[in-house]
Order: sequence, then structure tokens, then C-alpha cells
Amino acid sequence: MSCHDPAGLCGFFYHDVFPSLATLQFGGSMPWWEGDEVVLRCPDHQNKVTLRLKRIKRA
Repeated sequence: MSCHDPAGLCGFFYHDVFPSLATLQFGGSMPWWEGDEVVLRCPDHQNKVTLRLKRIKRA
């Protein structure tokens, strides 16, 4: 998954994930994040999908 590839994720969920994904992908962070990881939940409360995004730094 990247800013250019939703990796099959539902469009609504990808829309919600995108700001965090872009922030992680381009080296940023948010004050409420702990380290290089963020947990996001599907906006459809009937669908109990949780996604953990984790930045893995390349050598």
C-alpha cells in the first residue's frame, strides 16, 4: 500500500487512511502517534476492519 496504490482497499476506507499514509510515507508524524505506527478503523461501523500502518525504513 502506498499513496499510489490502494492495494485493494475499499475506496471509503482508503480515503480515510490516505492522510496518515501520506504522512508516514513521506517521513512525517502526528503528535498523538506513538513512533512510526498508526491504527485506523473502517468508517463503516458494521464492518469491523482495523488497519495498522507501520513505517519501515529502508536501508
